[in-house]
Amino acid sequence: MVKIFPLLFILVAMPSVADDCSQYKYTPSVDVNIVDSETNIKSSDKKMDDMLGYTTGNFHYEIHTMPVAIRSPNGQCISIRGIDVNVGVNPIEIIIDNRIKPKSCAYNIVLSHERDHENVYRTTLKTYIDDIRRDVYDVVDSIKPVFVPNESDVNSVIKQIQSEIQSKLTFPDKINNIIESEQVKIDTRGDDYKIWQCDDFFNEMKNSWNGIVID
Repeated sequence: MVKIFPLLFILVAMPSVADDCSQYKYTPSVDVNIVDSETNIKSSDKKMDDMLGYTTGNFHYEIHTMPVAIRSPNGQCISIRGIDVNVGVNPIEIIIDNRIKPKSCAYNIVLSHERDHENVYRTTLKTYIDDIRRDVYDVVDSIKPVFVPNESDVNSVIKQIQSEIQSKLTFPDKINNIIESEQVKIDTRGDDYKIWQCDDFFNEMKNSWNGIVID
């Protein structure tokens, strides 16, 4: 999602060439913020057929551009003065099979596994926040000011600039790929082996649960 800060108009002397906006390019300010999200833990509405628990969450981001319109007698130069980026995860849900009793040995193992999935989202954003900032800066810094002869076209030009920024950002795919890779590591480390060490789980489930997975 892209949001626009109120457009700021600045009166300056007319450039020597009316449509030469290069002199009005800013060194962009970039601010990246991690937006915290809630985690909800609950039992499943019905029994799960092939897993003991799972975690849901999606990485998301918003960019807020700060365009500046610099007036001249022949039109305006639209330049991006700065950009704010909010990154975060949609509310995370940890679901545990309703046949597993809360606070039991099995429940604690499943919850610990799912907590690791949860932490992947949070630690990835903290670890790579400088990479996100660098990517945003490089993209915004590459955008040249645009000359607009007609004031009625200003908003459409700003939208075009924002679309260009959006299309050039590489951090969304990078962050999603890192998260996916780290989640796979958690699911392939053999945590489902641990749960059979819980006597209560083994005695109750040994005849009814085969091929279980903690996802």
